[in-house]
Amino acid sequence: MTSSFSRRSRSPSTLLAAILAAILGTVLLPVCLALNVLVVGGSGRVGGSTVRWLRKYAERDPALDLTVSVGCRTEASYDKAKRAGVVPSSGVAFVPVDLDGGDEALSDAIEGCGLVVHTAGPFQGRKDPSLLRCCVEKGIPYVDVCDEYELAVASKDLMDQAKKAGVAAVVSSGIWPGVSALMAAEAKSQLEDQTGEGCDTLDFS
Repeated sequence: MTSSFSRRSRSPSTLLAAILAAILGTVLLPVCLALNVLVVGGSGRVGGSTVRWLRKYAERDPALDLTVSVGCRTEASYDKAKRAGVVPSSGVAFVPVDLDGGDEALSDAIEGCGLVVHTAGPFQGRKDPSLLRCCVEKGIPYVDVCDEYELAVASKDLMDQAKKAGVAAVVSSGIWPGVSALMAAEAKSQLEDQTGEGCDTLDFS
């Protein structure tokens, strides 16, 4: 038996949202009068949903001075995302970010940020956690949704440096592949219980 499921992303994963809320609410905002959050890859599906969530988070409390910036390679990508409704048409700013441009360019891009959220996939094939390294060196808290094993391992190699610098850094906070794999296993189990038939394939679209 083969079953299909459709899923449209309207907000970041529950795990990512919880991590962002914890960092903002308990680590950063209590000690910051104003905060600029940079979402790298903010013009994409996951990044765009994160940008929208952050804007809604800021709107809950008018006293919050929370600025959200969208980091992507070109302003054309940013404008296209605005036209498509991926990111809000107002209340956000564009920051040029090229993950392949070297550490110096990345350090310049994140200058003045209070938090960097890295959603710019695909992560597959990347082995150098350059953005995380730059954030740790500049003392900027960092969150990513990395789903590439080798890159995640390389990122964790920076743990001692982050701890020594007192920088909050959370890697692999997305829903894929961990949580989504558990969801698929649960869906398979429930289908087999309900139908009494084996389920060989789950087609997520």
